[in-house]
Parts: sequence; C-alpha cells; structure tokens
Amino acid sequence: MRFHHLGEDSHGVHNRHFIASAGLLLAVLVGMASPALAVDPWVDTGFTETTSRPDPDLVIVREAFYGEEGVDLSAFGIPDGPHTFVQSIYFRLFVDNDAETVDSFTGLVILPPELVILGFVVDETLLGGADDDGLWTASDLTFGIGGDPDRYSEFARGFEIGGGVSSSEFIGSIDHHTFVFGLNVTDGVDDFRVIVDYGDAFTEGLAFDLLAYDIGVLGGAIPTDGIRVGDDADPVVFGSGDYGETPSLLDIPLTSTTPPVPADALSYDPLAAVFILRDTSGSTWVDGYDTVYDVPLPNLVEIATNLDNPVGISDGEDGFLYAVGLGGGFATINPANRSVVTQSLGDLAGSNVDVTNLAGTDSLFVIRDTSGDSEIDVIDPAIPDFVDAFPIVGPTNPVGITDGFDSRLYVLGAGGTLAWIYADGSGGDAIILSPPAGTYVDLTSLDESTLLYLLRDTSGDSEVDVYDTVSQSISYGFSTFYPPGTPIGITDGPSGDLHVIGVGGVDPAHYVMIDALNGDVLVSHNIMDFPGSNIRITNLDVLTTVDVADHEPAAASLRHCAVPNPSHGGVSIRFELPVPLSVTVTIFDVQGRRIRQLRMGTRGPGWQSSFWDGRDQSGRPQPSGTYFYRVQAAQRLASGKLQLLR
Repeated sequence: MRFHHLGEDSHGVHNRHFIASAGLLLAVLVGMASPALAVDPWVDTGFTETTSRPDPDLVIVREAFYGEEGVDLSAFGIPDGPHTFVQSIYFRLFVDNDAETVDSFTGLVILPPELVILGFVVDETLLGGADDDGLWTASDLTFGIGGDPDRYSEFARGFEIGGGVSSSEFIGSIDHHTFVFGLNVTDGVDDFRVIVDYGDAFTEGLAFDLLAYDIGVLGGAIPTDGIRVGDDADPVVFGSGDYGETPSLLDIPLTSTTPPVPADALSYDPLAAVFILRDTSGSTWVDGYDTVYDVPLPNLVEIATNLDNPVGISDGEDGFLYAVGLGGGFATINPANRSVVTQSLGDLAGSNVDVTNLAGTDSLFVIRDTSGDSEIDVIDPAIPDFVDAFPIVGPTNPVGITDGFDSRLYVLGAGGTLAWIYADGSGGDAIILSPPAGTYVDLTSLDESTLLYLLRDTSGDSEVDVYDTVSQSISYGFSTFYPPGTPIGITDGPSGDLHVIGVGGVDPAHYVMIDALNGDVLVSHNIMDFPGSNIRITNLDVLTTVDVADHEPAAASLRHCAVPNPSHGGVSIRFELPVPLSVTVTIFDVQGRRIRQLRMGTRGPGWQSSFWDGRDQSGRPQPSGTYFYRVQAAQRLASGKLQLLR
C-alpha cells in the first residue's frame, strides 16, 4: 500500500489566519461532549447485508480518550509516550455497496490551537484489515471501538489499495493543530484516525471547523448527502449500522447542534495556486497547491505525450501554463479547465533546462545547455515554434532562467555565475557569485521588485540568497530551512511570498512557503509527496478564458496594411476585425528577431490601427532597413513587410 503523505508536526511555523473570511468557508462547528465515557445512546438504523448502503457520506466519530494513566502509541508511529489526555477522532468516507460510484472528499480541519496533532493512523491493518473478513485488531481496543468483530466488519479499510486514483490521496499536518486530507473511494470505505493531545487536561465544550474543498480530481463530486456527525439529540446517525458506525464504535460519540454541511464546497481557484511539474517516468503531471487555504491539488493535469523528461514550466502573459521537455517537447495547459495539448518543437543541440516568460511580451524563453555558452531559444506559443535564438555568455551548467523587473532575462549557473541579457539578445553581463556552500538549483523574481531569489542546495539546510539587480550585490542566507533535503524549485506566489518544493523520491517532497520580506518560514510540510519526482514550480498571473484546443493555430486571416510605407520614423499598422478580439502586434527584423510587441487588448469590429514608433522594446531607435509585422487576433493572423528609413 502507498499513501501520500504523513505531514510532520510544525512547531514554530507561523500559522497564517487563512480562515478569517468565514463567509467563504463551509464550516461546521462540531461541539464535542465533555470527556466522560458515554452511556450508549445509539440506535442501529437497521442496515443489513442485503440493505444498500447510503449514498456517499463522510462520517466523523469521536473515539476513546486517555487521562493521566497515559497510553503508549509507539505502535502507531507516535513516539515519546506514554501520552496523557489524548484522543482519537475517526473519519470515514464510503460509497454504495455496488461500487458503481467513485467519490471523494477533500477537507481542511482546524482544531483549537491549544490541541496538538500527534499523528495519523492510516494503515489498513491497524484500521481493521483490508478485506471483508471481520478482522478485529488490538488497535480497535486501543481506540475504544470495542471487541465484537461482527460489529466492525467491512472491506477496503484504510487508504484505498489499487483502483481509483489512490496515488492522489493524502493526509498531513499544516501546523500543530491544522490538517488536510483527501480521500477517494471506488469500493468500500476510506478512513483514518487523527490522534490529538489536549495538553494538561481535557477541554470542556471542544469544537473544530471543517472546510470542504472541491478540486474535482480525487474521483468525483463532494458527497451528495453532505457531512454527518453524531448527534445526541437524534440518535439515528446517517450511515450507522452493520456497514457503518455501530454502537460499539461510538463509545464516546461526537455531539452536534448544527445541521449537516451542504453539498456545496469551495472551488479551486487557479489564481490562488502555485503549480508543480512532476515526472513519473511514464506520464508528466501538473499538481497544484492552494496558497490561501493550504490545500494540495494533486493530479490537476496529465501530460501523457510529447513531453518525455520534463524540465520546466512557466505561466504566459496569455493565462496559459507552458511546459517544456528536455528534447523539445512542448505543452500548452489551461489551468482553469485542466485541458492540455502537446507538440514537439524539435530537438536542438544540447538539452533544455528551464523556461520563463517576460512581462510585456507574449514570448517564452528557454535556456538550453550546449556544454559551452548556453543558448536562449525564443518560442512564440501562439504558433507554437521557435522564432529566435541567441547565446548568453557566462553560466556553465545553467539551472534556471527568470525574467526581471528591468525587462532583462537572468540565467543562473549551478556554480554561482549569474548572467543577464535583453530579450532580443543584446547587451548582457555576468557576475561570479561565491556561495559559502552547496550549489544553486533555481531562481525567481518578484513582481515590481529589483531583487532575485536564488535557491541553493547545501546537502543539508536549504538556503535562499538575494541578489539586488540595481546595486549588483548578493546577500547569502536570507532564508535557511530544512527540509526539504533536496530542493528543486522556487517561485513567487499570489500573495508575494516565495514557494519552494523538494524533488521527492528518497527525500520526501517537502513544500515550504517563505516570507519574501524577512525570510521567515510560514508553512512547512511534506504533504505534496506524490509518485515520481518534482521538476519545477511556478505561479499564474492571469487566468485565460480561451479553451486550450482553440489556442492551436488556425488558417483564418485578416485584411491589413501599413501606412506610410516606407516610413521615416513611425508607421500605423491597420487591420480589420470581424468581431471583438484581443489583439497583439509584433515587429520583427529580417533575421526573425522580435523587436517590439504592441499589446492592444480587446478591440471592437471594423478597422483598427496600432502605431509603431520605430523603437525596440527598450526604447532604442532602430536603424533603416526592412522589418516585418504580425497581427494576431485570437486565432486570426496577418503579416506584412515595411521599410524604415532614417
């Protein structure tokens, strides 16, 4: 069995107040009975072997607690016992008994801050066995379930083995009192226990919040009948009986005065997420992570073809995500509807390493390692194809490329060489950095900031260094953290924080969120440890409304002209639109290099014009000669030639 993944206790990690906006949450306040063994108030609802189980439902049960005598939980991976004042809370999601449905639930549970999560029990053996054999184990007695195997018989216990999409199930701690889980069920039940420590004494009137989160990738919709908890005012528990919670299981029931949570749930928002490229040596996956609610979003997109050996992912100015492979594979991804198309752009000399965009252009820039001077390839994603290439002198063994606020491209070498160049291949310089230890693995920038953040692997602690592009100075050890043991990628995020992901594999793929102002670690856990190896991480600045299939080239054209032509300084490029469309006008020189991009936004039907003043993207006047223009309006293209005379 494989499950992903037990998070670790994050004492000292800052707990962000991500549930402040209560109106957005589907929160159910679950008031617990005072900690005393309850007289069994439960009535069996009468389900039998021939009675169909209810539709999908999540059931939460408060189990046995232990007082000052303590309990040894080392058999469940919880050391340093015996623990006092601990309790188990049991979660179960199940489906109808004909197994024709596939259902899921992703939840965020916020316990009171005075509680500490000691760990989770997820192993099917410790939960009663993987088969419908009526097994009763010592763990059942430990957690107050009772000793009658006939009252505790079901199959497919624990996180599901085989079938469904079990590789995307997860559970783990965000901090010491908050955890997140994702369950998928195709047959039987999925269940787990969370073990909590009350500290010095049990608390009267304990309550916790539960956020239902619908990402739609763990198998289906939120359970149609909502979430049910025990209610001592109504002893009939939805799902109780031989196939669900039995009186012997409910030695200490939950109590609730609230109705069931509605079936609605908070939806996935791509603009609140960061995206992780993951290689499984079969398929390539794009996972997400909601940075507001700290909820993993595994298996958002599968890239099945034309992207063997993925190496980089970046967002584009058009709202798509773009991934590149080692030998020329290229994928266009719509993160909103999770659709993807792939192409092969050709295997150039050397190996692709990473990809970035550049603010103010529609181009993508791929850094390619040629075992000499590195090359930057320019891709027009609307074609998609290479439109330019130029060398960047300095970094050998390049590990990453990013755009800067100064309209430059920055390339980082593993040994510490940092080079910059303009997007047309002009200019450029390099600085030799001298990190105190380790090698660099990636870099990123922040919007409207002159700073670059360089991720360094020291084979121990990971470090983030800060390079100021104005003063050309470096500050080492801006942020130091462990784990991940093997960091692989860094990006800025929706809130201006930094996000780091580990490679996974032997070392769990630890995720870290860092305050970009002071280097403090805000979130640190290993819940994002899914099969394969993480490759890169990126964010998304704009959300596209165009379907990825409509992003592919089309043959439609536009009527157009350039006046005056020849021109002695400026030229108006005119074109006719049949319907309102978003327009971009691009100027190239005779070598096919992109000189200027004029973004016009959405324009109405009829004749429109865009003015080029004869200058490049950096404002430098261009010499006399022949130039080409291209008008792109959605999938309609127009191109022409013009003469510039000085």
